[in-house]
Amino acid sequence: MKPQRRQFQLMAGAAALPALSREKSETGTVESEFERATMRKVMRRFVPVLFVSCLVALLDRINVGFAALTMNNDLGLSSTAFGFGAGLFFLTYIMFEVPSNLALERFGARLGVARRRDRFRSR
Repeated sequence: MKPQRRQFQLMAGAAALPALSREKSETGTVESEFERATMRKVMRRFVPVLFVSCLVALLDRINVGFAALTMNNDLGLSSTAFGFGAGLFFLTYIMFEVPSNLALERFGARLGVARRRDRFRSR
């Protein structure tokens, strides 16, 4: 049985979305033109933001490494102690990231932002 071609329209007389024609791709899955267009749009908007985020994270890691060169001598830390401190920071970040996101989802962003704003306002 051959799939039917359908035309979808948006609400309030907006332009029509592309027709849904289903074709087999190289991977053997069936994709519609609408799905391909959506993925192209998502990739066009998110990939640059993700690339810049990864670049900033890389620069941050590099800067911590450069700071460790002089900071270890100034504070009298060994490279082992610095590595332990950096690892401890990472582990606590991982431990508290999920619960904080769950609390944010439960109580909402407005409450979290309001608490932070009150902390900075009292200084």
